[in-house]
Amino acid sequence: MNPTTIASALLVLAAIVWVAIRQTRWTALDPARALRAPLILGAVGVFQLVGSGASTALNAADIALLVIELALGAGVGVAIGLLAHVRPITEEALRAHAASRRSGDPAPTLEARNGVVGLVLWLALIAVRIGLGFWAGSWGAQIAESAGMILIVLAVNRLVRYGVIVARSTRLPVARA
Repeated sequence: MNPTTIASALLVLAAIVWVAIRQTRWTALDPARALRAPLILGAVGVFQLVGSGASTALNAADIALLVIELALGAGVGVAIGLLAHVRPITEEALRAHAASRRSGDPAPTLEARNGVVGLVLWLALIAVRIGLGFWAGSWGAQIAESAGMILIVLAVNRLVRYGVIVARSTRLPVARA
């Protein structure tokens, strides 16, 4: 293993641990913060793909696996979003969130968490994604073996999850700020 591979693996592991911890904690539904993480994960994933050279020689297997992985990530995001618990934000959470909120931004009124079932689904997505990466090597699909692809799948998953939670939250009887 070269230093770049080790750094990529550590980056992916750090992202997985960070998101896994956040899965089971109540988090304010703040659009700016909720979109920031998927955008950063996706950008780092694209940077990793381009930097690894895996994106320069795409073949049919690469494209097929890319579509399968993105669809799988989005599908699990829908499931997790539907399973997520949503409630009015607590005073304690509102105070904690206020410290990191920019002045002028509206205060969130809801918070959400995925719980253990959401975490298990998310970890299963990671396991399937890693398995597909190993299996893809026998097909000659280079892009699926890239650490950047894992980050892109996670970004799509988080983005879709947030969209489902927001869609669900608009039906909740909570006063909007």
